[in-house]
Amino acid sequence: MIQPPPQAPLQQRWRRPVRWLHGALALTISLQMLNSLIMSSPFHRHPSAFGLGVFSVHEYLGLVAAGVIVLHWLWLAIDRQHLFAHLFPWGSQNRWQVVDDLREMLCWRLPSEGERAGLAGFVHGLGLLLATAMGATGATIYLLMGNGHSPGWLLWLADATHSALSTLMWAYLGGHVLLAGVHHFIGHPTLKRMFTG
Repeated sequence: MIQPPPQAPLQQRWRRPVRWLHGALALTISLQMLNSLIMSSPFHRHPSAFGLGVFSVHEYLGLVAAGVIVLHWLWLAIDRQHLFAHLFPWGSQNRWQVVDDLREMLCWRLPSEGERAGLAGFVHGLGLLLATAMGATGATIYLLMGNGHSPGWLLWLADATHSALSTLMWAYLGGHVLLAGVHHFIGHPTLKRMFTG
């Protein structure tokens, strides 16, 4: 059976800006992924009026999501000492925390939580990089389509990349929700600490 880690002390709870940014990313990206299931691109052979309307929502909500991603990167620049090391554990000590977390998981123990570097932070960092790439390709598509030009190779490349990244994002979101559920059901207060003060 999976064992929860000891509870993190109060100072390891997430600060309010991080909680707000995480919530905004989760909401905008989840809505984007869901509406992508029912939208019709103007480049489809027979787009429906409803599908085109959803595509317009996808475009504008995508711009909001891109803005949230930019805010997240700005906050990373401001809070570089804590949050950046958490999301991108590239220093030698932080890399070993990722390895230690993997060892703990092989022994059916969840690693401790909080803003320390480790596997959870590394996975969140990969998710932010993925969201950034999706936002960049989506914004590129939006700008190229707004020029009124016929679809060229750059638009095709941006669209193909955006579609490929969306498959990775579905896998990321599914794994994220699954592991958040595992943490919650074994009594680990990760969700409570992320979404409450």
